[in-house]
Amino acid sequence: MRWPIWLLLVGMLQLGCSIQGYLISSLGNSQSVIQEMENERLLSQGLPPFIIILDTLAYDDPEDVPLLRKAAELHTFYGLSFVENQDPDSASLHYEAAKKYMTQVVELEYELQIKQIVGRPETELAQKLQAFTPEEAPDLFWLGMSWGLWINLRRDQPAAIGEFPYVRVIMERVLELDPNYQNGLPHLFFGIYYGGSSKALGGEPERGKLHFDKIIALTKGEFLLAKVMCAKTYCRSIQNRSLYQQLLNEVIETPRPQNKSFILSNAMAKKQAKELLEKIDEYFMPEEKPQTPESKPSEEEDIW
Repeated sequence: MRWPIWLLLVGMLQLGCSIQGYLISSLGNSQSVIQEMENERLLSQGLPPFIIILDTLAYDDPEDVPLLRKAAELHTFYGLSFVENQDPDSASLHYEAAKKYMTQVVELEYELQIKQIVGRPETELAQKLQAFTPEEAPDLFWLGMSWGLWINLRRDQPAAIGEFPYVRVIMERVLELDPNYQNGLPHLFFGIYYGGSSKALGGEPERGKLHFDKIIALTKGEFLLAKVMCAKTYCRSIQNRSLYQQLLNEVIETPRPQNKSFILSNAMAKKQAKELLEKIDEYFMPEEKPQTPESKPSEEEDIW
């Protein structure tokens, strides 16, 4: 007999605290398992029940910091990996939930009142962040990442865009405290941030390229998402069609990574690389084909 998923969830939630600690411990230990999976469809269908459970437990116990952290990480991961490309509005809800949870975490753990900081000079936030240690960088990372992703899907809202300086300050502090966190994800953040706009629009593409180069070097070229995002942002900003093709073809042709923690992200990166190559003529001017002798007008031919 197959039990409806909602009935199973209700049964688990009625166990209350007896399952809460076990669930958090299990999710903590499952990170490496998830990273090593290649079945994206299985993950995309299997994670939502856990998200519902975590949301319900967090509602009942809003001061359980480990629970809030896991809920934020899972919302961010799921929204970015499986939802944003197909349904940005739904992804935005995941990022908003993650931002809410991490705001609670920094308030509970560090007495950092985010709501009171917004609207104040970002220098005040930068000063408060000086008290954070490298061991505390992960909390800042997930706060900044979820907040930044949420803003990115609200670029048509001036109020949301006005909050981005605080995200930049938070991620700059993460970069100072632990630049290699999660295989260099702080570098990926700033590669996208600086590389995503041309100089004419106020971007700093070459500065972004430096961050992409650092994460590629750090992971020995095995973290393929860095190359995909470099092509998607930096190459398009400077209109370098050949480098765009080179990076994406390298992603597609790269064999299985030695570092198993890149298996899932690389499978997704290869999929993105193929899609981006198919759209190359939408992002770049067509290549000029060299003229052949047959195509050159003769001296006697009227070229007008």
